[in-house]
Amino acid sequence: MIIRRLEANRVATMLSILGIAMGLAILVLGSFMEDTIAFVMDVQFGRAQRQDVMLTFNETQSPSAIYDALHLPGVSLAEPFRSVAVRLRHDTRQYRLSLMGLADTPKLYRVLDDQQQAIGFPEQHGLTVTQKLAELLDVKLGDEVSVEVLESDREPQKLIVASIFPNFTDPGAYLNRYDLHRFMKESERLSGVFLSVESAKLNSLYASVKETPSIAGVLDNNAARNNFRQLIQEMDEVEHHVAVTKANLRAAEFGLKVRAFQREQAVAASKRVNDKFQDRSTTALRIVSPTGGKILRVFREDLGVGAIGAPLVEVGDVQDLEMVLDILSSEAVRIEPGDHVFIERWGGDHSLKGIVRRIEPFAFLKVSALGVEEKRVNVIADFEDAWEVRQASRSRSKVAAGGGQATYVRGDDWLAPVSVDERSAAYRGALTCVT
Repeated sequence: MIIRRLEANRVATMLSILGIAMGLAILVLGSFMEDTIAFVMDVQFGRAQRQDVMLTFNETQSPSAIYDALHLPGVSLAEPFRSVAVRLRHDTRQYRLSLMGLADTPKLYRVLDDQQQAIGFPEQHGLTVTQKLAELLDVKLGDEVSVEVLESDREPQKLIVASIFPNFTDPGAYLNRYDLHRFMKESERLSGVFLSVESAKLNSLYASVKETPSIAGVLDNNAARNNFRQLIQEMDEVEHHVAVTKANLRAAEFGLKVRAFQREQAVAASKRVNDKFQDRSTTALRIVSPTGGKILRVFREDLGVGAIGAPLVEVGDVQDLEMVLDILSSEAVRIEPGDHVFIERWGGDHSLKGIVRRIEPFAFLKVSALGVEEKRVNVIADFEDAWEVRQASRSRSKVAAGGGQATYVRGDDWLAPVSVDERSAAYRGALTCVT
């Protein structure tokens, strides 16, 4: 059956499949950014930059600085590097960066391509650049690049682009460390070292570094990783706040559109009313009652705006009245539909006659004049003839002012008289209207 329904509604089936596929795509895209950030952190801080600490010197130091670094607390491996601030030029394009001089095969500070493979820097090999930098300078393998050293007034020199590799990080340029020394026409000099340190002795290392004036700065790889995670978390919070703000703004704009639509409806309705009554001397709006009768009560007489559903007037037919008598529940069980009712002392010189139509199937609590709580039941009766209805409607004030006595007759038997409260039974019996 399911297969038949799918075949019979092919368009609906295809649209359902498309909707499910798009929903799955949204879920995948929602987790794509989180996975990308985790991948970048793993590559950058776990596979490429394996050092725990990077030390930079105030001025370039001799190779003996490596041995001094190895004697710092907790250091198990030291890897030197040389960096020079340069400006690379090719034709009309240029780019400023730090030219890094590294070992043949670095162990701590590794340079990885997009396949996470380590890049080597053989001696006398030439300049190695990232694919992004090659695109910025518009260079290819074998092209010459003018290198201007920004640290001194040296004349720009040419270097050949020997290797180009794709990666995930910023544009970069690299040389073998000894090739960089020859390029700078200097003896072996160091800009800093990468250190592998025992985590338990990091505090001792920092204390020793503070006492070494030749060290300009310290970069803790673990601290950089934590700062990066905190930055990403703050960015996520900001993005969430922006998304919530945009949603609230859209909701407010939609609310304004709704209010504008309601205003247009009100203006259109007002225009229709004005057009309808513009040739008349009054601008009153005619309201048709759902039933015929007379106005019994006006709820509001002053001028103003009426709320939707608010009652305006009470309309009833005074020729169609009924009696509503609240009787003690212990007495109501003895009354049945069809019993005769006589209302006395209602203001006239004779008794009003009626017939019980219905006994309500539920009771309500009422406090008597003596403060006694009583269970009462409404008994609804009809007047026997129209004359009594007219007399009851005309004697409204008299009935409301005096008490009453009700007597019920069933066949030839008379039931015990029941006292009728003057504010409820007599008044309601004479004045409750059925529209």
